Amino acid sequence: RITTESCDLPALRAARGMPLLLVGSQLAGANGLQESLRLRGFEVRCASSAAAAIDAFRTRSFELVLAETRLDRGDGIELVPALRAQPGILDLPVVLFDERPSDHRRNGARSAGASGYLSGPLDAARLASALAHLAGERRRRRFARFERALAVSWPGSLTPAVTTEI
Repeated sequence: RITTESCDLPALRAARGMPLLLVGSQLAGANGLQESLRLRGFEVRCASSAAAAIDAFRTRSFELVLAETRLDRGDGIELVPALRAQPGILDLPVVLFDERPSDHRRNGARSAGASGYLSGPLDAARLASALAHLAGERRRRRFARFERALAVSWPGSLTPAVTTEI
């Protein structure tokens, strides 16, 4: 579970370069929060919708996801199992954020397997420490992605091709 206690410097050092995906129009537009997280060592990317978040995983692996509970055409709670179903992911920390606390959404987040549920205004310093600690606890992947182009061929194909990632 996530806690927002005092700043944890060892956890923040471990977060250096850690890929973090922020999902939702509010988080994607929160430039101050994004910059504060970058200054604390996170490599921040944004996706404005659930579909864009899933697309982001096609080109990049993220160690951690912070998503709004209310997304444009869906519910952030539905995003938790959808992200975990992506190839290469066994256990991905997904934290859901809600502007206003809701017991219904908190219970839904818990049922969906979210790693945490936050509500109210976000304090970047406390958030960064909590996210770094949470991501450091879970490091289960089926495989890692490497940016490497290799020649590939398969039966029935006459066109040469290369991979963009392995």
